[in-house]
Amino acid sequence: MSSNGEQKIPQESQIDHSTLDGLIEELHLPALHPSESESDKPGSASKELVLVVEDNPDMNKFIAQSLANDYQIITAFDGQEGLQKALDFNPALIVSDIMMPRVSGVEMIAELRKRPQLLETPIILLSAKADEELKLKLLEESAQDFITKPFSERDLLVRVRNLIAVKQSLEP
Repeated sequence: MSSNGEQKIPQESQIDHSTLDGLIEELHLPALHPSESESDKPGSASKELVLVVEDNPDMNKFIAQSLANDYQIITAFDGQEGLQKALDFNPALIVSDIMMPRVSGVEMIAELRKRPQLLETPIILLSAKADEELKLKLLEESAQDFITKPFSERDLLVRVRNLIAVKQSLEP
């Protein structure tokens, strides 16, 4: 009640339209996990599988959404989970951050390259640090591409598409 004895009616809460739009958009997104039933359908052109390994949830989601129209996507949030999913799903390509908790991207890649089935899997590394020496070392030893954050969705798509096309052209 107010000081003059009138009862104060609470105003309708304001709807945060950006949050609402985001929730609606999420409901319309393609699945971020591989659909076994889709790839099992006879005659269906199955999309290549891309593993996204990124510890920042927003960046992970951005990458996954950027690629989801053209590829099946599975995600991991650290190098340990990424390594396990790479072994379980044998993706066509891996997009991975370098700096992550538990197991870094560099450590994950070293383990991936010890596995014959993942030896030829293209890897795109992401980093907010533009460490030229680390970048060159990783490109020489284990990765096929390196993107410095921030990057555009189009830049990522072109690089993923090109690496998958190269891999497909080398397959028997």
